[in-house]
Amino acid sequence: MAPGAAVPRRPVGGDSNGKDGPHMTTFFVGGAQRSGTTLLQGLLCSSEKTNPLIYECFLLQHIVDAYRRGRYNFDEFGPAYFNDIPAFQSFYSRVVGDYLDQTRARYAPAEHLVLKETNLTRVFHDVYDLVRDAKYIISVRDPRDVITSLIEVAEKLPERNVNKWFGGRDMKRLAGYYKGVYRSVLVAPDPTFRKNLLFVKHERLVSNPDDEVARISEFTGFPLSPEDGEAAWKRNEWDFDGMERFKITGWRSELWGKQMSTKNIGKFRGKLTDEELAILAEELSDVYHIFGYGDDDPAQATATFAAPHKATPTAQL
Repeated sequence: MAPGAAVPRRPVGGDSNGKDGPHMTTFFVGGAQRSGTTLLQGLLCSSEKTNPLIYECFLLQHIVDAYRRGRYNFDEFGPAYFNDIPAFQSFYSRVVGDYLDQTRARYAPAEHLVLKETNLTRVFHDVYDLVRDAKYIISVRDPRDVITSLIEVAEKLPERNVNKWFGGRDMKRLAGYYKGVYRSVLVAPDPTFRKNLLFVKHERLVSNPDDEVARISEFTGFPLSPEDGEAAWKRNEWDFDGMERFKITGWRSELWGKQMSTKNIGKFRGKLTDEELAILAEELSDVYHIFGYGDDDPAQATATFAAPHKATPTAQL
């Protein structure tokens, strides 16, 4: 196999920790930054069957990134340390399993884990290699609102070069970021992986929580109530105020920790120019079509979106 060639996917391990034992599911929350991922995580963590709302799993992201780099370059570096790709994959499955075990023990007696790291969304198909029974709940929000919010964050945090990360008001670069987050899950061909995906439109969740929370609850298998999103977030252990030394408070939304609200639907209006909106419409025409955005009709933005049964053609993305 040539360096960089795709490796056939082979899920390993038994349950989510690679060992025999009670069935416990790990739910990974993903989506673009500013798409409502923390609200979604907070809703899921309102259940007593899960861990409380905790900080993003950055370390797990780095573990999966290391696995991904090694897997795609196995012929060049791997044979010096592993007999073959299955042995390499099994090693990382155990590493990830130990990480999840440690987290689960930390929040015992939680039956399920709910973890979030937006950058993991791009590599959920790699996580699938390592954690057989994980499920993935992906927040989708109007890309125009996401991009507007990213621009606002950049303006709040000039000292952290956030403007550089997302290209300032470079609409093509910002559109590329948005598309890149969702591309891999939309084109993933494995039907078993795809059946473990649930897309949640942010606009529908905050506008029609009864139906959407019921849909999420059916997917997770544990009870959730729309009332869980109608008050301040329950079971929140994310001390955002105490983390000011990390200089991340510019990421904090005015609605952080508060009840669901439709206030920020369509926030791009009056903040993005007609020229910028035209660029986004061109760059994201496929995303608008797949997710149902790009129209000023609120009914379209709040319509139910279900992941296609088959992978979206790569040419569209």
